[in-house]
Amino acid sequence: MYQHCRESNILSKHQYGYRLKTSTEKTAFNLLNEIYDALNKRIIVGGLFCNLKKALYCVDHGILLSKFKFYGTRGKLLGLIKTYLEDRYKKVQINVKNWINITSTQQRRVSYGDPQGSTLGPSLFLNYINDLPLILGRYSFPVFFAGDTSVVITDTNSTNFLSNSREIFSHLNKWYSANLLQLNYDKTNFLHFTTKNSFILDMKFEYNNKSIYIKLDIKFLWTIMYSTLQWKSHIHSLLLKLNAAC
Repeated sequence: MYQHCRESNILSKHQYGYRLKTSTEKTAFNLLNEIYDALNKRIIVGGLFCNLKKALYCVDHGILLSKFKFYGTRGKLLGLIKTYLEDRYKKVQINVKNWINITSTQQRRVSYGDPQGSTLGPSLFLNYINDLPLILGRYSFPVFFAGDTSVVITDTNSTNFLSNSREIFSHLNKWYSANLLQLNYDKTNFLHFTTKNSFILDMKFEYNNKSIYIKLDIKFLWTIMYSTLQWKSHIHSLLLKLNAAC
């Protein structure tokens, strides 16, 4: 299946998770390179950093199989994937006070979720979200690491920048809703990247009566990123970890 995706050039070039010859370092480099390039050209640049609520648990098996079929996975291989996903059951077992008294729920059939801890699981999820970059406009540069979605948005005009940013945010929400995924608004952030002497735009994003606001710093793939691209907070965090290790 991986060979089919690679030879047919199916997986998006913006996806860096669970793939050969990629890493978190390359992901961060490409994101920062796009931001620095915009700042050097004196272009308005911002970053939308999305977080999903339990994305792997919400993968719909029917949607996943239809996407595999669209990408050319058919016949026996599609049948194998279907039988791999169907007829799965789960139950919850609770130990009460000691190991003698055990309470268990009834088994329930599972029709959602990407089986975790398996070799096949990451490839299934990459195919599930593979069409997400296609909905983003030409004023954006998406960077994906598995389910973590980051979008760098640029424009020379502040009014167009605000309009494009809100439009991209709306497109993302509609795609997540159509694919039965849910955005975690508490952990989704927007950064307006600037130089030290530049002003920060006052803006917020709304969708279905839920809002996210502009922030000064976020945590991106274990890196603390500041809106002025200073690294004092990240260095301080590393020093604390190194002190504890020493």
